[in-house]
Amino acid sequence: MRAAVIMLAISAGLAGASAAREALQRGLDHAARGAAGRALGEFELAVALDPSLTGAWFNLGALLHAEGRAEEALTAFRKILAAPGPHAEAHNAIALVLEQSGDHEGSAAHCRKALEERPGFTEARINFAIALAALRRHSEALGEIDRALGSDAANADAHFRRGRILERMERHAEAAAAYRSALERNPKLAEAHFRLGKWLESASRPTEAVSAYRRAAALSPANFSYGFALARLLRRSGKVREADAETARIKSVQESSRVLDAARDSNRTGVFHASKGELDQAEALFLQAARQDPTMPDPHFNLGGVFRKRGQTADAVDAFRRAVKLRPDFVDARMELAGALEDSGQSGEALAEWEEAIRLRPGNAGARYRAADSCAAARDHACVIRHLSAAIAVDAGNASAHFNLGVALSVERRFADARSAFERVLALDPGSAQAREAIAALP
Repeated sequence: MRAAVIMLAISAGLAGASAAREALQRGLDHAARGAAGRALGEFELAVALDPSLTGAWFNLGALLHAEGRAEEALTAFRKILAAPGPHAEAHNAIALVLEQSGDHEGSAAHCRKALEERPGFTEARINFAIALAALRRHSEALGEIDRALGSDAANADAHFRRGRILERMERHAEAAAAYRSALERNPKLAEAHFRLGKWLESASRPTEAVSAYRRAAALSPANFSYGFALARLLRRSGKVREADAETARIKSVQESSRVLDAARDSNRTGVFHASKGELDQAEALFLQAARQDPTMPDPHFNLGGVFRKRGQTADAVDAFRRAVKLRPDFVDARMELAGALEDSGQSGEALAEWEEAIRLRPGNAGARYRAADSCAAARDHACVIRHLSAAIAVDAGNASAHFNLGVALSVERRFADARSAFERVLALDPGSAQAREAIAALP
């Protein structure tokens, strides 16, 4: 089953304020450019502004699923089911997540619901077949795939899935024919080349099998199964030099993977020690991880955290800057950098980092509040008003934010707006003597 659902731009019938629709569109634009972090922030803002905006929930779920956050993705997709239907796309998306989580029965049930609502939904029918096959109901699965091909004969994935089901049914020649059909429609299906190669090898057709394995390995160089199958068959065919070259290539890729895994392990162990307050051990492990993988931002981010706990503000700023340089859309690193800059008295630079964090994730009320603090330190009351107003749009129940907004509005002599802000405080906290005093002090 595919790794992520297809994100849909649902442009018709979107309910809610124009600000939510605009956030959804910005998210779609970011997603189209591959800026997943920014897209996620925009989708989160859209659903905060308008919880009935099903297009935003769908795309939020799609991104969360792509990031491996299955439970959060399911929560997003299920929000859609609470709205008036039909919901074939949402049922299919939930089926994808459940199938990858090993819940084949649950996946099949949601596929059925999707097909009840839209019988010609080819993707849902393919996913239904996949779930049935996982449940060892192969004949039913094959029937669903044939129905999918009946409505979409050019669907390469359906042909490939047909081959997989036939292979499980030990109908190997038919499976090979299905893989060929898939490759005629999409020559870039690496797994289809590989499985066709396995059948060709078993049929004593080594030259053709080598060609199939080569294509699979070329399309997916990091898949060691493809490379090892190719090297093994080359060696059996007497092509020792070519086999040695392929083995050397695989070992090189494996070594790179080993180094990356070692860096992740060092970083993970460092986080464990930091959580126990063992900062010296944590620092050593984060430095080790940074040496093992110089492209990885996380060790620098975690080093910054260690330095801030020790009060080494300048070192913390440098570490967070390295993290942000390696990954410019690392919102948490930007926020920590902003906090460290504030610690060192650099409120102007801190504000720039808060605002960049907000640009990357507009729905982040916490960053808005901190940006407002930086504005207040610079006595820029218009800036305070701008950030608090935006924060309140997604965190309307924060009485302190309304009060601080009222204060800033008073300083700017916007007394009617200030009165409204203080009255909102009283609506949220009727016992607030501070708000009553502020109202009484207004002209």
